[in-house]
Amino acid sequence: MGALSLFKDILFPARCARCRKIVAEGAICERCYLEIEPYNFLRCGRCRARLPANEKICHPDWPFVLGAAAAYQDESVQALIKTLKFENITDAAQALAELIFQFAGTIPKEMFEGGVIVPVPLHSARLRERGYNQSELIARILAGKMDLPIEKEFLVRLRPTRPQSELRSHEEREINVADCFRVKNTENVYGRKIILLDDVITSGNTLYAAAKALKSAGAKKIIVLTAAMA
Repeated sequence: MGALSLFKDILFPARCARCRKIVAEGAICERCYLEIEPYNFLRCGRCRARLPANEKICHPDWPFVLGAAAAYQDESVQALIKTLKFENITDAAQALAELIFQFAGTIPKEMFEGGVIVPVPLHSARLRERGYNQSELIARILAGKMDLPIEKEFLVRLRPTRPQSELRSHEEREINVADCFRVKNTENVYGRKIILLDDVITSGNTLYAAAKALKSAGAKKIIVLTAAMA
């Protein structure tokens, strides 16, 4: 098995997701990773304005505050997300988790203390098709780095939905994911600080639907963490 793995590495060496340079390990070369410019502040989950002192001011009733690590327009970030999501390069989860961890280090520690990391779930049909949940892969690595528990059973996705990227209008995207999440056991969520994790936030409808379900179950506070914001 070791010889087969070595032979595979020779024929199909690992390459940087962005520049395609051969790398010894991982999914991105050091140069491309270091060129990423991470954010260092939390945002309003609705209008995405910077939150002064990390406090919700503009839309206090929105169910979550947003912590996006970087811009999706960044070529390195976009390449990592696409290779993880569509090319089965699971090593990209390590780089994305490191990026989120780097971002989290710029936020006061008390924002995350006592929290539990909850990855956004895939529907069972999509999970079987892909073979893994990319958000869960990132969440497991991040949980170890932040020394926080991870709970993948808090949320369940009730029905398959179309990829949000395939839908053009905000209304279509909102309808697509409306009420598609349910909390399995409200006792597990009630009064908890939830760190809801996904790879990228685009329109925000998916994360809103997930956060709404958690809030309805009594979650005390929800912080969304993503590797990227489109």
